[in-house]
Amino acid sequence: MKNWNPFARYPASSLMLLVVILIPLLLPLRNLQVRSDADALLESNPSQKATLEKVTSVFQDQVILIVDLECPDVFSEAGIGAVGRVSDALMSVGGVQDVKSLTHSYKPVRKGFSFDMVPLVSRNEADPVELERLRDYCIGNPLLRNVMVSPDSRHATLTLTFDRQFETLESKQELRADLEGVFAEFSSEGHKFEVIGLPLVEEEVYSTIVGDLQRFLPIVVLFLIVTLGVAFRSAWFVLLMLVNQTMALGLIAGSLQWFGYPFTVFTLLLFPLWAGIHLTLLVHLGTACQSSARQSTAGIVSSAVSHIRKSCGFATLTTLAGLLSLGLAAISQVREAGLIGAYGVGVVFLMTFGPGVAMMTLFYRWRGGANHGDRVQVATYTAGYRSLAWVASMQRRRGLIALGVAMIVLAIGVFGPRIRTGVRPIEFLPVDSPSRSAGERFNGSYGGFNMFQLKVDSGAPNGVNQMPFLRYLEDVQTFAESKEGVSGAYSYAQVLAMMNQIWEHEKQGSLALPDNPLLLGTFSLVLKTQKFPFFEALCDADYRSANLVIRSPDLPSDQYLTIIKEIVEYAELKRPEGVSLSAEQGLHTILEADLQLVGSQLRSGGLALVVILFLLLILWRSPWLALISIGVNVLPVGAVMVVGYWFDVPLNSITVMIAAVAFGIAIDDTVHFVTQWLDGKKEGLKAHEAIARAIQIKARPMIYSSLVLGGIFSLLMITSFPPVQHFGGLSALAFALALGAVFVLLPVSLAMRSRDEPRIT
Repeated sequence: MKNWNPFARYPASSLMLLVVILIPLLLPLRNLQVRSDADALLESNPSQKATLEKVTSVFQDQVILIVDLECPDVFSEAGIGAVGRVSDALMSVGGVQDVKSLTHSYKPVRKGFSFDMVPLVSRNEADPVELERLRDYCIGNPLLRNVMVSPDSRHATLTLTFDRQFETLESKQELRADLEGVFAEFSSEGHKFEVIGLPLVEEEVYSTIVGDLQRFLPIVVLFLIVTLGVAFRSAWFVLLMLVNQTMALGLIAGSLQWFGYPFTVFTLLLFPLWAGIHLTLLVHLGTACQSSARQSTAGIVSSAVSHIRKSCGFATLTTLAGLLSLGLAAISQVREAGLIGAYGVGVVFLMTFGPGVAMMTLFYRWRGGANHGDRVQVATYTAGYRSLAWVASMQRRRGLIALGVAMIVLAIGVFGPRIRTGVRPIEFLPVDSPSRSAGERFNGSYGGFNMFQLKVDSGAPNGVNQMPFLRYLEDVQTFAESKEGVSGAYSYAQVLAMMNQIWEHEKQGSLALPDNPLLLGTFSLVLKTQKFPFFEALCDADYRSANLVIRSPDLPSDQYLTIIKEIVEYAELKRPEGVSLSAEQGLHTILEADLQLVGSQLRSGGLALVVILFLLLILWRSPWLALISIGVNVLPVGAVMVVGYWFDVPLNSITVMIAAVAFGIAIDDTVHFVTQWLDGKKEGLKAHEAIARAIQIKARPMIYSSLVLGGIFSLLMITSFPPVQHFGGLSALAFALALGAVFVLLPVSLAMRSRDEPRIT
C-alpha cells in the first residue's frame, strides 16, 4: 500500500519546508510576555474576586496599596510619631495621591448645630492620658478597629491611593523599590512593614515565573538527555528527539502567540504536559524502530509505524478526551487550559508521525540500518521466561491483589469527598513570598479579607432612614457580631450611631441610634454631603436599600457557609413587612467557590470516563476489555485524590485538572498493553502467553515513557507556586501508580478471560 505521508516519502524536503514555516512563527517569541494579573489567582475564589471587583469599582482609575506598620504600641508617643513620619515619607513615592492613616485622616466633630472635620489624631499631643483616650476611641469604634488599627494596638494600616496605573513590569519594579527605600529608613528603629497591592502581587508572580523557568528548563533538559540516553544508548537518537521536541513546542508557542492567546501560569503549565506526552510518543516510535531494525534493514521506520500507529492514535485520543472534558469546567482558566492543551496534544502527535518519522527515516538511511542501541536491545530484552514468571506470580497473588484493590476503593470512598476546596488566593503564592506574608498578617491581625454582603431593601425611597427599619438592621448586625468567626459587621445603622456618639460629645453609652427623627435626617445629610467613605458601600443614593457587610478571617468553607446561612435565616425571621432581602451576590459566590471546583472535577472526570470508554469500545469492540481498562486506571487516580486529602492539598483552579488530565494520560499504557495482548491472541497464543508477550514487548517503552512523564511532572515540584507543585507531584504519582496497575492488575484481569487454560506454574 502506498504511503501518503509526505514526511515518510520526502523526509528531507518536508523537514526543510517545516523549518521555513517555523521561522516566522518563532520570531515573535522574542518579545513574549507572560500575564501575571490577579484575576488568575482569584478565579478559584469567587467571593474574594467579587470583593476585589467591588473595591475596584469604587476606586476607578486608582491603584490602592495597603501598608501594615508593626510597632510595640501604636498608641504611644513613639508609635503615633512613627505612623505620622512614615505617612509623610510615603507621600514622596511617585504617583501617590493620598495617604490615609491614623495621623492622616479626619473625623467629624460637633460644632454647634453642625459638624466640622478635624484630624483624627494630633501628632503634637503626647499626653499619656490623651493617648489612652485615643486608644479607647479607636479600638471601641467598629469603623476604625480592624480597619486602621488592630485590636491588640500593635499594627496600624496606611492606605496609599495612586493617581497612576502600573501597567509595565518596570513601573511595578520601580514602585517596589521606592517602597522598600522608604521602609528601610524606619526599619532600623525596630518597625516592621508589610505591603499588599495588585501591582506588587503581579510583579512578584512574573518575577517568580521567570526565575522558575530559568531553574526548571536546564534541569529538565539534563534529565531528558540522561533518561533517553539510557533508554536508547544512542546520542543521535537523543538529539533527534530533542530537536523534534523543540520544533513541536516552538510551533505550539508561536501559533498561540499568532492567534493572540495570552501566556499565563496556566498556559506555561501546559508545556511540561505537552513535552511529556510528545516524548512518550517518540519513545514508542524509537523503540518500535529499534525492534524493527533487529528484524530487517529495509523499511525499518514504515514497519515500526505500522505496529504502533493504531495504539498511539487511540492513546492520543484518550489524552485528548481528558483535556477536552475540562471544557465543561465552570472556571474560565480551566476551560481554556483544556482546549489549548488539546490543541497542543494534536500538534505533538502530528509532529511525531510527521517530522519525527522523517528524522528517523533519514537517521536509518545515514546509519545504514541497525545501530548500537538496537544491538543492545537484543541482548537485554530477550526476557520471555521472566515475563511468564511475572504473570504466574501475579496470578498466585490474586487474592492479595483483590484485597489491596478493596482497601483502595474504601479509602477513595471515605477520603475522596473530604478533599479541601475554596483555596485562598494567597496559597497560590510561594511560601516565602512577601505578598503572601503580608496577606497572612492582614488576615491574622485585622480580622481577614472575606466579605459577605446582605442587601436589605426597605421597599420605598428614604425607607432606610425610618426608625423601625434601622432598629431591624441594627438587630441583625448585633446577631451577626455575636457569631463565632465573625470579626466585624458594618451597616448604615452603625454609621448613624457613630454620628450620634459624636453629637453627644462621645459620652458613655452614646454609640446608639438617636431617637429624634430630625437628628437622623441631619446625620444622613452630613454623611452624603461630606462623602463619608463608608456611605456608598452601606447605602444607596436614594436611601431605599442598605447593606449589611459581614467580615471574617479565612475559615473552612463549610464553617463559613454555616455562619452566613444562620445570619440570613435570622434576618428572614425578623424581617418587617415590606422589607426584602437579597443575599445572591455574597451567598451565591460563596457557594460557587466550592460547587464550581467540585462540579468541575466531577463533570470533567465523568465526561473523560464516558468518552474514553467509547473510544476503547471502538478500538477493541469488547465491553469487558473497555471496562477493565477503565477500572484499572480509575484506581490510581482515585488513590492520588486520597493522597491529596492526606497532605491537605486544596482543590483549586490548577489541581482541579489532575483527575481528567492524569486519567487521560495514564490510560495510554493500558491501551498499548491490551492492544499488544490482542495481537498475541490473534496469533494463536494462549491468554497467559499473550500477556507475557505484551510485557516482553511493551515493558521497555512503557517504563521509559512513564519515567519521562513522571520525571517531567515531578520536577514541577522545584517550582515556587504551591498549586503547580501539587499538580506536578500528584500527577507524577498518578502515572507511577498507573504503570504499576498495568503490570499488576492487568495480568490478573486478562488471565481471568481464559480460566479453562492450564494454570501457570
